[in-house]
Amino acid sequence: MSSNFKDFLKAFSANHDQPELPASGSVEKSEIYTETYKPVQSVRRGQSIIQNDMIVHGSIETKSDLQVDGMVDGNITSEGKIVVNGIVSGFVSGLSVSISAKELNAGVKARENVTIGQGTTINGNVSAGNVTVGGVVNGNICATGEIVIRSSAVITGDLKTASIEVSRGAVINGNVSFTKKEIQ
Repeated sequence: MSSNFKDFLKAFSANHDQPELPASGSVEKSEIYTETYKPVQSVRRGQSIIQNDMIVHGSIETKSDLQVDGMVDGNITSEGKIVVNGIVSGFVSGLSVSISAKELNAGVKARENVTIGQGTTINGNVSAGNVTVGGVVNGNICATGEIVIRSSAVITGDLKTASIEVSRGAVINGNVSFTKKEIQ
């Protein structure tokens, strides 16, 4: 247990008298004393965070938004948004995915948007409604909507999209094809 948490528990216990609960079975459930306390650090409701000192071995499936600041050794699947600032060694799939980690050695798929930050390297395919690339992608990119390639981007792979915007200075080593059909 970390010293910050121990200090919190000591301070909390000193400032909050605990009620004496009746013997089990002597009262209805609704009569039991309950009190809620606000968390020390607020997290947006419905969002999970893998802290920077955490390591998760195994895949993660969630319905809520997920922020990864630590390390996940496995795939991530979310019905919500995913933000990757840490390390993930597995496939990432969600509603929207934003990656500013140094490296991701797997593919990325999102129903809406994928954003790959400057300084990030993706070694895998990327598929989404819209894709914005500011880093390096070693893999194919498919977008049903638009692909935006920033000046800092380097892409080695083929692009398939309905629309593309390429900034001066960007590097594309691959073919570009345009389609109006939904890409699977």
